[in-house]
Amino acid sequence: MLSCGRLKIARINSRGVTLGRVPAAITSHIRLMRPILKSKSRVLATLAVLSILPSSRGEGGSSKALDPVSAPPPLTAESAILMDVSTGAILWERNSHLPRPPASLTKIMTALLILEDKRLGEWVTVSPRVRSAGEASAGLEAGDQISQRDLLYAILLKSANDACVTSAEHVATTVSQFADRMNRRAAELGAMNTHFVNPHGLNDPQHLTSAYDLAVIARHALTLPTFREAVETKVATIYWRGVKGPKTLRLINKNRLLSRWGLADGVKTGYTRQAGRCLVASATEKDWQLLAVVLKAANTWDESQRLLKYGFSNFRKVRLVAAGHPIAQAKVRKGTVSRVPVILRKPLEVVVTTNRVHRVRDRLALSVKEAPLKRGDLAGWAIAENGGHELARVPVFVSQDVEVAWTVRAVPYVAFVGSLLFLLLLVQLFYGTPAKSSRKGRTRLTSGR
Repeated sequence: MLSCGRLKIARINSRGVTLGRVPAAITSHIRLMRPILKSKSRVLATLAVLSILPSSRGEGGSSKALDPVSAPPPLTAESAILMDVSTGAILWERNSHLPRPPASLTKIMTALLILEDKRLGEWVTVSPRVRSAGEASAGLEAGDQISQRDLLYAILLKSANDACVTSAEHVATTVSQFADRMNRRAAELGAMNTHFVNPHGLNDPQHLTSAYDLAVIARHALTLPTFREAVETKVATIYWRGVKGPKTLRLINKNRLLSRWGLADGVKTGYTRQAGRCLVASATEKDWQLLAVVLKAANTWDESQRLLKYGFSNFRKVRLVAAGHPIAQAKVRKGTVSRVPVILRKPLEVVVTTNRVHRVRDRLALSVKEAPLKRGDLAGWAIAENGGHELARVPVFVSQDVEVAWTVRAVPYVAFVGSLLFLLLLVQLFYGTPAKSSRKGRTRLTSGR
């Protein structure tokens, strides 16, 4: 923050945090106008400051583009977070790292492990331990046989605890071993305030996670097509072979937001007395998906919808560089070519407030590479910036193989041959010439006689 007499100028970011640096253009103007700014006349000082601030009509923008974003909606949730699904950017949060009981939101991780096990087509025999699950149930009985895919739908739509126990035993033999897998996977994803004890979320003092961790887990799960398909399904029917004959169950998704709001497309509800009403909700507008987590809220449907609408209204996703096709060429030394095309495997995207969209820029930081190169070798970074501040970076890769140039490969052989010839020349000089001279001398002596 710069003090100018009695005036202060500060740059404020989209979260209301003082950045502490003022653009160089403004700083230089302030130095030139310091005598005026120190004037005792408030009117003169104020006019001076206004004259150096950027015009709202400049840079191709309008006055509306520079208006501050609106305040977040009022929420009763004790913990909450709003996250962009594609980049993981946090748009808003409240107590997002505070460990709390997650209730049935636990089942997002359960579903993730089931999908990563990649055995959805297998039939599972229900064990007698299914009776210990309690509360929400699909009506499974010991000895029943049901596919892992139908168990997944029972878990995500009906929130069936007996389906969780059955799937957990199929994936990891026992519920405790499955819980260990849940914790390892959570740690791998960066969910550091998470400890699972069971696959369903029934209350346990040691069964805790946070709004941020749930968003991280759900964001990864949403990258799996089968998970996305399941959580946006409103009604489904499952079938299985019961010990007393065929069974059928119609599943109705507990996520009411799917029916109330056309943009909603997931994810999972949760409730226990200790956890309160919880919801992980996602919505997509024009191919832009946001994720909201509200824990212990008075009305999860309204609060999640308001939070998601706030995100769509006050932020924009900007795609700076597309993926999958060459974007530039990196310099190559000692190669068959002097330059090689480079590509991004995933696009360079950022999420910024609506009044900063026009300020976002991208740049490439490419290093000079030395042959040989393989397709997929790291070539540098694509970087997104806003006023000199880095917002995001993604790796840039070499798009094709590059062999060492034949001239470079020939250098060792040329050097070897040259060294060999040089040695032969030395041998000739030191040994070959004296011998010839002695023979010539003997010849002349003979001729003289």
